[in-house]
Amino acid sequence: MNLTKVFLFPLPRMVYHPVLRKPLNIFEPRYVDMIHRAIEEQIPVALCHALGEEEEGTIRVEHETLPFVKRIAGCGVPSLLQQNPSGPEMLIVLEPMFKISIVHLAQSATNYNIAVGQEIIEFETVLPENLITLRQLELEFRNWGKTYFTDHNQFEEVIGSLADPVLLVAAICEFVVDNPGLKQAILELDDINDKVKILSEWVVA
Repeated sequence: MNLTKVFLFPLPRMVYHPVLRKPLNIFEPRYVDMIHRAIEEQIPVALCHALGEEEEGTIRVEHETLPFVKRIAGCGVPSLLQQNPSGPEMLIVLEPMFKISIVHLAQSATNYNIAVGQEIIEFETVLPENLITLRQLELEFRNWGKTYFTDHNQFEEVIGSLADPVLLVAAICEFVVDNPGLKQAILELDDINDKVKILSEWVVA
């Protein structure tokens, strides 16, 4: 069992697929401290989908208004992009690492949550019977992106990565899907073929 220590960053309506770089504004002092420590010690940060009530697949956390997070979360190591010289605010980017399942919270005197997580290895090969569906998803994303991205260079950068099915699925979840429950459901799947199927059904619906 491949276990690792992670810092938890719970956010409502947030689901992170850890194959994309994720920019974040950090302003709460305890989380600013957490991010500085994560950068210094190279400890992964798990961006967790936070909920107000317990449901299947959640774990209770401490110090939070929303006291539950989904156990399956995406992790990245933060790097600092910009620090406010007159205040705690900072702009960071999470460099993608891996998906984890939170096993348990660790004992800690900090006012943020530290956990032990198990890294999840996914099956990332698209089977031949799903290749046409994958190409249809790519076309849908390209058409959608033409109207979404006002920055042509950003659009070209995103489009250029779509040959990788894992990146394509993550990009659709990040930019197109607005339902956090669906994003989380897709994150929790461990087979790229299942992700392609559920996204295809969502596009049709």
